[in-house]
Amino acid sequence: MGATDFAKVDAHTITAEEYGELPELTEADLEAADTYRGATLIRRGRGRPPVTQTKEVVTLRLDPDVVERWKASGSRGRPG
Repeated sequence: MGATDFAKVDAHTITAEEYGELPELTEADLEAADTYRGATLIRRGRGRPPVTQTKEVVTLRLDPDVVERWKASGSRGRPG
C-alpha cells in the first residue's frame, strides 16, 4: 500500500468543476451519518434495532470433558 501525502490533500482546494463530480446526498445518507451535538457524537440510525424482549446473560459451569467434546465436534450450535 502506498503512503498518503496528507499535506497535499490538506492543501487541495475543491474547484467548481469538482463539485459536479460529488454525488447528491440522499435521506438515507443523512440517516446513516454521524451527527454531532457540540462535541458529543450522536449516532442515529445505527446499531442493533430495539427489541421488545431482551436476552438474559447466563453463566453455565460444565465439566472439562463436556467442553472438550463440544469443541471437538466442531459444532457452533449444539454438541453431539
